[in-house]
Amino acid sequence: MSQSTEISFEPVQRMPSGRIAGFCYLVIIAGALFGEAIVRGQLIVSGDPGQTARNIIEQEALYRVGLGVALGYIPFNIPVIWVFARAFGVRFRSAALLMTLLFMAAIVIEGANVVNLYAPAQLLLSESSAPAQFETQRAWLAYESLRTFSAGVAVSLVFFGLYCLTLGVLIIRSRLVPRVIGLVVIVGGCGYLLNSFAFMAAPALAKTLFPYVLLPAFVGELSLAVWLTLLGFNRRHWEEALAAS
Repeated sequence: MSQSTEISFEPVQRMPSGRIAGFCYLVIIAGALFGEAIVRGQLIVSGDPGQTARNIIEQEALYRVGLGVALGYIPFNIPVIWVFARAFGVRFRSAALLMTLLFMAAIVIEGANVVNLYAPAQLLLSESSAPAQFETQRAWLAYESLRTFSAGVAVSLVFFGLYCLTLGVLIIRSRLVPRVIGLVVIVGGCGYLLNSFAFMAAPALAKTLFPYVLLPAFVGELSLAVWLTLLGFNRRHWEEALAAS
């Protein structure tokens, strides 16, 4: 009788591609910067609904491109959190699950909030807009919708700030990425939280803090994205984590 051979059907877990997550993260950062600095920063005039409306009407193409970008980069978040959940979940499953839930909550709010960007286009650029005598009301409604969008961003950044805190801790503990990046991501997460709560509770303070309070988050996330795009995760620490799991 021939000796039976035991066959294992358990798949070998491979190191997730940090480069994919890094590239997608860069797309997200570029899209967010374009929307904030190029589109809204150029078109929205603080405290002036009329001029804001005129800017949107005169630069309709730019505003509509901004709408497309705001919606288009959201799916790129899915590969990022998928890779992060796999990478950090090998040893820190509970923390990785918490990170994933916080990230998804932020993205769901961000996606729903895009509707508040579409409303000004519907009010100001649609052929079915109200008659010209209601121009002031339309401008005011469009401006209020943009303010509501800013409030929605503040809410989403509460969850995103908590995600950054969790991600930073996981980076430091896992050493899949240099620990200094994890530390800056943690500081950035605190900046997100401070900015959001100031926006809601102390608008005057928020105006003083912005945009400086968000610089650590920008540096930390950009550093993480560039590192992963160029170098990926640390293979030695990945293998150590896999062996210890």
